[in-house]
Amino acid sequence: MAPVVGTRVAIYARVSTPDQARSGLSLDLQLRRMRAHCEAHGYTVVEEIREEGHSAKSLDRPGMDLVRHLLREAAVEAVVVYKLDRLTRSVADFAKLLEEFEAAGVSFEAVVDRLDTSSPSGRLVVNIMLSVAQWEREEAASRTKEALGQAKARGVFLGKPPVGWRVQAGRLVPGERIEVVEMVHALRDRGLTLHEIAVRLNEDEVPTKTGRGPWRKNTVARALRAPRVGQFVEAAQAPGALDMKSKLRSIGVPAGRASGGR
Repeated sequence: MAPVVGTRVAIYARVSTPDQARSGLSLDLQLRRMRAHCEAHGYTVVEEIREEGHSAKSLDRPGMDLVRHLLREAAVEAVVVYKLDRLTRSVADFAKLLEEFEAAGVSFEAVVDRLDTSSPSGRLVVNIMLSVAQWEREEAASRTKEALGQAKARGVFLGKPPVGWRVQAGRLVPGERIEVVEMVHALRDRGLTLHEIAVRLNEDEVPTKTGRGPWRKNTVARALRAPRVGQFVEAAQAPGALDMKSKLRSIGVPAGRASGGR
């Protein structure tokens, strides 16, 4: 049914990230634009739905549940959104919603995209836009995956470096706290438990990464998950490696431990 003056509508606003949800700015912008659109067309807004912190990748979200409830109860004659992607990013999900809209005799409008589903041509345009948008997302994801795969094949380190390491020119190299990582590994090799290692480090006044609070079992475990210098050729040949071994000897860790496996 084509909306007319007095049409009862629900307006739906959505933001996906927690930060946007906390600020409320994006939601307010969407709602203002939709209210103005409805006022200009003489629609009567009977429901305002705010969806905070939810993605459009799925229809399984509270705000969408309310929209579908309104359809089933024949409480509205149209649903208005700020942009099409506020409702869904999936062609399959939109096709499902469109069937529900048509079964309930409810039309759909997207303010910014200037779209409505009250006519066959409007529904065609909406489906084309969603199909193109989905193709673009899948292409972008494919290119990103390929680029990451090529980088990994070249030996480029991806992600956050482990404790005691830093990334230089795409490679892992020893960082400022690598001697602490080696010390923790060496103590573990001697058969000490995580608790005993934490006690030893605290007794020797070895600072934690943040410098705040004592060593605990979880901080020791995190250091043990970091690789040793000998596991990386680049690290073993890095400038300052010999100085690092001297530091290890000074705190009671055998020099051999700094370049060998566990």
